[in-house]
Amino acid sequence: MYKDKPIDSQIRQIFQNNPNYNFLQSIEVSDGGIRGIHPSKVEFKYPITAIAGVNGSGKSTLLALVCCAFHNTSSFVPFNKNINYYTYSDFFIFAPEEKGLVSQIKIKSTYLTNITPKPPKVKGEDIRKKKPNGKWNDYNTRPERVVSFLGINRILPPSEDNKYRAYRSNFKEKALTDDEKQYLINSLTTIFGQGYSDIKLKEYKNCRLFYVTNINQYTGYNMGAGENAVLTLLYEILTAGEGALIVVDEIELGIHVSAQKKLIEVLKGVCKKKHCQIVCSTHSQYILDSLPLDGRVLIQSSGVRTTITQEISSEFALSALSGQNQPEMSVFVEDEVAQSFLQNVLCEEIRKRIDVKIIGSADNSIPAQMEAHFREESNNFCVIMDGDKSTKKKEVIKRIIKKLDDRQESEAEKIYYFDSRITYLPGDCNPEKYLLQSIIKASNKQYLEQAWSKTSDEIIDFCHKGIAAGTHSEFWKISNLLALPLDTVNNDILRFYKNAYGNEINTIEEYLRQRLTTN
Repeated sequence: MYKDKPIDSQIRQIFQNNPNYNFLQSIEVSDGGIRGIHPSKVEFKYPITAIAGVNGSGKSTLLALVCCAFHNTSSFVPFNKNINYYTYSDFFIFAPEEKGLVSQIKIKSTYLTNITPKPPKVKGEDIRKKKPNGKWNDYNTRPERVVSFLGINRILPPSEDNKYRAYRSNFKEKALTDDEKQYLINSLTTIFGQGYSDIKLKEYKNCRLFYVTNINQYTGYNMGAGENAVLTLLYEILTAGEGALIVVDEIELGIHVSAQKKLIEVLKGVCKKKHCQIVCSTHSQYILDSLPLDGRVLIQSSGVRTTITQEISSEFALSALSGQNQPEMSVFVEDEVAQSFLQNVLCEEIRKRIDVKIIGSADNSIPAQMEAHFREESNNFCVIMDGDKSTKKKEVIKRIIKKLDDRQESEAEKIYYFDSRITYLPGDCNPEKYLLQSIIKASNKQYLEQAWSKTSDEIIDFCHKGIAAGTHSEFWKISNLLALPLDTVNNDILRFYKNAYGNEINTIEEYLRQRLTTN
């Protein structure tokens, strides 16, 4: 599990609290869709955000929306571009026969700013709109910020680029400042583990040719693709100035595993120094693992639905990329009813990320599993017991700790470990009884009236008879009264509960989200 380093806290503090650079905080698509992305929202909580997703999920589209969230009137012109800002036509080009890729759409971006706009615009908010055959609203009304996009063409070696081959006699040296040169030398040495001693830059038109010295002397014509891509990225950040937004497609391209990790560390340092923001796409576990959870995003699209999952583990992202679900966390429960409860009421986002396992008795089986996980230093689990066990939490923890006298951890550490991993289903009784009590007190029973073809009074009567049948016999009794399969009754009751008692479900979901981000 990723643990914050001092630099993470430092640059996160700058990003979340400094209003001088128009840091992008979120992008939301609503009222339609654009090339694979449908109504959804992604939040940017850390200065470096890596977006993972399968091909066609919308990563590149999202990067384009990020680039188009701002306007630039400064003299800086991004690499491989002729004007200093981006428009949607830079990214979205459609042949006449392509249809349905852009519907009527609204895109809202929010950003941290100290500038109060002219009415009716809202501070820290910008909205772009487009009808299917219409134009985007005025670009020059966007918030001001330098943006640079580095696409996958950055890894094309100059020796394979016709422009560079034609220009090879025309390149002229551009002077680097001592600080720029030393920064590039130090960064390249850190990332690739070689002793670079000199770096020069030559330019012609909008082409850059780097010239480096380590053991040998060589230009970009004989440079590795990853080496050239890293130099291009770092130099772009340096020249874009303070507070720039740098957008990178597939940031790991051409870079081996250890260099990927070092690259992220170097980028954290430059974020601290230059107050820049970096948004990139990736398929690399090593890029994700080098970032804190709030720097990771998974985008998934199916049909007209886009799902954004924030603060993911790299394991969950890779399972999504491979098409095989690999849960991030085990959730231990007592029996089939508790398992069915969670599998039916939790939102899809969380269901995909957990594995609900029936362990057995809350007095014996579950405490034994918790003790075993503690001894194995395993963190990716939590326990959700029935509500009637909630008064015994301290007793259960005390009993587990007593069996861990041979461990060196302090009692406070042990208590925190177990206390933070135990929560309870709603209510102060077994879940079947609580669910029937919830039906009785609900003012609107229309769903069950339609599902069971019964009046509200008849449903209340059946619930009372179910409760009277005794612990764990409640649903069985109602199944007999209705002459319906037990699974049908169980699912009907849980669907009703999910619709009628959303606040209680939200509490469980928030607990699980918290555990997923702290395991």
